[in-house]
Amino acid sequence: MNLSLCPFCPLLCDDVPALALRDPAATAPPCPRRRAAVARLAAAGEAVPRIDGRPASRDEALDRAADLLAAARMPLLLWAGGDVAAARATVALAERLRAGLDLDRGGRPAADAVLRARTPLVLATLAEVRNRADLVLLFGTDGTTVLPRLLPRVLRPSRAIAAEHLRTRRIVRIGEGFAPAEGVEDIPCPADTLHRAAAVLRARVKGHRLPPSPLAGRDDLAALAEALRTARYAVVIWHAAELPPPRAEPVIEMLAGLVRDLNRERRAVALPLAGGFGGTLEKVALWQTGTNVPLSFADGAPDGEPRRFDGARLAAAGRVDLRLWIGAGVDADPPAGPGPLIALHHPARRPDAAVALPVAIPGIHTDSTLFRLDGVVALRARAVTPSVLPSAAETLAALRRRLDR
Repeated sequence: MNLSLCPFCPLLCDDVPALALRDPAATAPPCPRRRAAVARLAAAGEAVPRIDGRPASRDEALDRAADLLAAARMPLLLWAGGDVAAARATVALAERLRAGLDLDRGGRPAADAVLRARTPLVLATLAEVRNRADLVLLFGTDGTTVLPRLLPRVLRPSRAIAAEHLRTRRIVRIGEGFAPAEGVEDIPCPADTLHRAAAVLRARVKGHRLPPSPLAGRDDLAALAEALRTARYAVVIWHAAELPPPRAEPVIEMLAGLVRDLNRERRAVALPLAGGFGGTLEKVALWQTGTNVPLSFADGAPDGEPRRFDGARLAAAGRVDLRLWIGAGVDADPPAGPGPLIALHHPARRPDAAVALPVAIPGIHTDSTLFRLDGVVALRARAVTPSVLPSAAETLAALRRRLDR
């Protein structure tokens, strides 16, 4: 059987038949995200560039986009998805424009980026979690919203290097609204009290006495804290996009502190989930600039500070007069915001943009290199169907050539 790499989520599953990436009815490991993405792509009509909603030639659209970029005083490049080649071209264009560069987080704060910038964090690889974990804590997420195959591929695989770890592994979810899952324990907790639950867990792990409160008196949280404290290899998983925005940063900071506390006597790691392929841009930006996104080239050199250059904050403050959205392979529309929008978009979409440029999907229409969720492994995805659409990297390079002229 001809197996391919599935590019529709950051797990990059490598056990999918190539036919299942073209035909939603083909036999393949069950995944609603892959099936929906393939069905939408199969039903898409001809994708053409557009200027203010009107069809245009590619050269006309590129010329108009270059004019808008050249006239912008503070452009913002927003990354929603793409491969390594597109990420390299994005960083190069941001430098050429002296622009801001950030991930499209759907308007949510850059909580994970803020945490990484100010505190050390022990991160896990997917292979470590699959093979070594004896206790997995999913905090505020069940993981399947963004990664439908997280359980069968990573947390509950059919086999692992150490089979005894699979037999004794505990998976616990804290939150609300989870669909039942075999072999998974649930601890109910309303979303608006997750920050308090995280604080209770950390305090109990450290052996602190707690003042009386409804959460402090819960036996299930006390038992979980004891299990974390005695676990041989604990994994704490969260997804910033699923945490309540006002509390996302304190929750993540508390969970990071919990992991650090556990590491004083045992082994514990964190696994933040990413909703898209933000990790690909993060890795490329780091090795090309020495700093992580969000960052700015406004002074001619890369300057990375997650609060100051958070794209959502810049846009809300009126400091952005043009946005360039890179969404190669992302079946979504760009977020609303100030100023004209240039969108490099999924061929099945028609975003409301000053200039809309459909691009090929990495790993479907083009051979591509993508970073997996954990950011450790870069994998090569082979094209499974031809397309006349240019790649995002080619489109960004064409824009830069026009600017240079």
